[in-house]
Amino acid sequence: MFETGTVDSQADLKQIAFARSFAVVAHGDQMYGHSPYVVHLDQVHFNARKFGAVNAVLVAAYLHDVVEDTEVTLTIVNGLFGVEVMRLVAAVTDEPGRTRMERHTNTYPKTRAAGLDAIFLKLCDRIANVQASIGTDKMSMYRGEVAVSFEQALRRPREMDRPWVYLDGLNAMDKHIQHFWNF
Repeated sequence: MFETGTVDSQADLKQIAFARSFAVVAHGDQMYGHSPYVVHLDQVHFNARKFGAVNAVLVAAYLHDVVEDTEVTLTIVNGLFGVEVMRLVAAVTDEPGRTRMERHTNTYPKTRAAGLDAIFLKLCDRIANVQASIGTDKMSMYRGEVAVSFEQALRRPREMDRPWVYLDGLNAMDKHIQHFWNF
């Protein structure tokens, strides 16, 4: 079950700070659009915190792309951050595929099977991607994926309604912006 809570201890805060530092070093000079990659990681973490995630999800928010986009392995994640964080990172790491759609088709069932915390992490990542893409050409890709695969695979009635409704609002906002620009 998806858990909400707060970060209560200094140890939790230190682990989150270490995860951020580790991810910054691992991602190195990678960019997220025109920004350093950490901008994306901070936004995923902020989204997770905004919707009340527990410590493991807050840590995994910083690490969610390290296995997919760097030389870091799940064994390293497990050794440094523990099995729960490693499980979440594994659940959202894209599976192999020739196309983006094929990778997602292969990944989303694994994410769903890993449970609500994994789905929530993937949702916070998607929200961050959409937030960064509003008003850009890239947004049409995300809108198409939501209808075709992302929501079909991961959205269920009465599961994590707040972040899903927030994502719906972002998608609607982009449609209005596109309409305005094309007016």
